[in-house]
Amino acid sequence: MTATRPSSIIMTAFVLAAAVLVATAASPLLQIAASVIA
Repeated sequence: MTATRPSSIIMTAFVLAAAVLVATAASPLLQIAASVIA
């Protein structure tokens, strides 16, 4: 992979989008786990 500036911007955007998706997917699972533990 080349380290050009546009590709790095696209990669950072993909990483941010993936982080948001993981956070939104994990929040209800964490709530369910907390309710099961508590």
